[in-house]
Amino acid sequence: MYDLEGNPIEWEIKVWLEGIWMKVDEIKIKKGIIIRKPNTSDIEYEHPLGMPLFEQTPPHHPSAILEIRKRVKLQPFIYPELEKILIALQLYKVGSVSKTRIYWKPKSFLQFRGISTPIYRGLTTYRYSLDESDVEKLPRFIAKIKDKLPIEEETGRPIASNPFGIAILRYQDAILKPEAIGNKIAYAVMGLEALYLKSEGELSHRLAQRVAKLLSFFEEEPIKVYRIVKKAYNIRSSFVHGSPFQNKKPQEVKEILDNIIEYLRKSVLTFIQLQKEKKELLSLIDDALLEKQKDIKLQNLIKNLGEVP
Repeated sequence: MYDLEGNPIEWEIKVWLEGIWMKVDEIKIKKGIIIRKPNTSDIEYEHPLGMPLFEQTPPHHPSAILEIRKRVKLQPFIYPELEKILIALQLYKVGSVSKTRIYWKPKSFLQFRGISTPIYRGLTTYRYSLDESDVEKLPRFIAKIKDKLPIEEETGRPIASNPFGIAILRYQDAILKPEAIGNKIAYAVMGLEALYLKSEGELSHRLAQRVAKLLSFFEEEPIKVYRIVKKAYNIRSSFVHGSPFQNKKPQEVKEILDNIIEYLRKSVLTFIQLQKEKKELLSLIDDALLEKQKDIKLQNLIKNLGEVP
């Protein structure tokens, strides 16, 4: 009936995820959306006769399953909602959360079920677990952040002309791309630059200063943040100019990467939730370094955001 009248129909979407380990059976994100442990039915497949052999075998078992039930007219209109949830999961904690397989099933006589495998599959460098403490926190976080993300409504991709969208894209590069650790640091620094620099002429000192000031409101030690951002910026400069890192041990470089990605994650969440123009916010951060009243104003803005995981 719905098909014949051209009305929206119900779609069941099952998304195989990597990057999340479930310690609870499931978490209800909102009505019609859950994230859960995989079960045996998730690795049982129906294959149309004649499907090429390489498409018949799943690449691996998923670490978590995202289920969405939504009423829409056509399959493509579900993509933005799915992409928003994936980005929110990547930002909830530092996690290389990616979709490896999508199963579409409509309640329809005219639409067809199907399985798609994304062409680009990210590297699972970072994983995190979801346990009892996340049962309430994760749905609150996604509800709070999802519709504030600078996303193209047609594709679900971060907006590349928006500084906050650029920062998210560079964050995704750092956590997902199968590249050398120095390249990942460079991507993360570029994400910070998109947020914290007003022009190309500003120096690494200004970048490190602003990041350290903002993150001081998240119980980060400012001088430590400042020094790590400076070190990361030097690695980024070496990457851009094709020079090797100087006097850096592998463990030290990995620690720089872990920290700089976390700084970028917290910064992205803060900037998009404050809903302020970039220049206005940067001016406030600069003033807060010098004036007590501006410092209190910035601190109150951060407090009003509530918990940033």
